[in-house]
Amino acid sequence: MREGSALLREPRRWRTSFGRWVMSYGVTRLTVDLSGRGQPVTRQAVYQWVAGVTAPRPDRAIRIVELSAGAVGLSDIYGQRVSRSS
Repeated sequence: MREGSALLREPRRWRTSFGRWVMSYGVTRLTVDLSGRGQPVTRQAVYQWVAGVTAPRPDRAIRIVELSAGAVGLSDIYGQRVSRSS
């Protein structure tokens, strides 16, 4: 999925705590950093997480919390998927 994709541009998905953090951290940087910590993931997967289509496995979500230095928590990450159904 390309940086200019519809998932990237769906504003309400990127206004959540998780979406804002991913946008500021960078999708590519997140995939590289997760891969470097033994959690390989694609950019498309990250876009799907932000869109609420899927959610990261718990071990990846924990790594994301660590990478964010607590800026996002598990509830922010998994709340992304819940808010999709609202």
